[in-house]
Amino acid sequence: MQQFRQMSKTTKRILKMIGWVVATPLILVLLLFVALYIPPVQKWAVDMTADYLSKETGMEVSVERVLLKFPLDLSMGNVKIIRPSKSSLKEDLLNHSPFKGEQEEGLVLDAEELLVDVQFWPLLNGEVKVNHAILTNTRLNTLDLIESMSIKAKVERLMTKDVNWNLNSGHMSVPTLTLDHSDISISMADSVPEDTTEEGSNLLKMIDLKQIAFNDVGFALNIMANGKRQKAKDPLALSPCPLADEIKIMAISTYLGNATTSARLDLENGNYYVAPLRASDSAINYDMGEASAALGFDPSHLNLKDVDLDIDSLSYLSTSNLYVGIRQLTAKDRSGLQIDTLRGVLRMDNTTLYVDNTHVKTPSSDLMVDMRMDLNAFEAPSISPKGEEIGTMRIDAEGVVSKSDIMLFAATPSNSPRGGLDSMLPDRPITVALSAEGNI
Repeated sequence: MQQFRQMSKTTKRILKMIGWVVATPLILVLLLFVALYIPPVQKWAVDMTADYLSKETGMEVSVERVLLKFPLDLSMGNVKIIRPSKSSLKEDLLNHSPFKGEQEEGLVLDAEELLVDVQFWPLLNGEVKVNHAILTNTRLNTLDLIESMSIKAKVERLMTKDVNWNLNSGHMSVPTLTLDHSDISISMADSVPEDTTEEGSNLLKMIDLKQIAFNDVGFALNIMANGKRQKAKDPLALSPCPLADEIKIMAISTYLGNATTSARLDLENGNYYVAPLRASDSAINYDMGEASAALGFDPSHLNLKDVDLDIDSLSYLSTSNLYVGIRQLTAKDRSGLQIDTLRGVLRMDNTTLYVDNTHVKTPSSDLMVDMRMDLNAFEAPSISPKGEEIGTMRIDAEGVVSKSDIMLFAATPSNSPRGGLDSMLPDRPITVALSAEGNI
């Protein structure tokens, strides 16, 4: 009996030792987990991470403050990424800042504050659920880090909440996204090198943006072509892309005073949908080429202000099919042209542009227009393998056109006589019934 008791005590000691051996790593992990919520430990961990990133990227990475609350409520302040001036950055980029008087030399990222609150338990099931995320007073400049492209942004406030990202299916749902008082500029080459990277795990295949709101936001897109470098105007005061020896061949910029929309981005298949899009107190600029705008209305240089826009749906498919359904557009162009109503459908595929059942009304003109134009209509006509003639256009128009609107489209330089046309046109509106087909 005494031997049995002695064996029992020995067994208890062994089991207790085994228990401590097993429990010690768990306790250490728990202590480490708890320590991460102690501000000094958080600061130490962030500094270590920043130092590691600095060594790996060759840039200066710094985070002034960080705070992590249970379970995953993160706050970061004054995050900066700066590329030292000894890097290969071109001299002309250093002299052009997207934010006049504010940009530091080589600054890639400067974020005043980032707040993110993530749910912990869904992570174990492969889901990222974000209760809210707020980014304030942030500047971004990709410099020449992305081949053939430059992205520059100044964001005063970006906010979203209730985001659900399923890592297993690759689907992200964003119920609300709000962007206030911001400027975003993208400059890219007209030809982009082929992407030779291997496909990854496709963690993000689809993004559903259910409610997007823009308030005082500017977007600019510049398409550059190789050639002699020339300075070009940027309607959003953001500098051109740091591409070597480029000429701006197309520039599109929009200012959205107030706008709301929703979107679905099918990243896996390359299909993009927006519906509906409503914007007011806005502006649209479009410039094709480096030449100055012609007198009067110039379709290569549009400068629309007082834009109110209501788009029923907009889509762009991987097959290069574009669809825009316009419910209503009102705007004023720099030429003096005033659009009181523009309603219709714009379609485009790989070969042809269509303008369907479009109603255009100005203070003194009222037209219904249908048009089909091959994208190579400016070239010599030819015959396709199917026997269909290509390189042509057809236009049908019916309504009334005023003398003042005709003169806007027929405007010529002030030193060129145009009195003949002016005197030939009657002062009263002209009734039009036009059907034309041919090659330009």
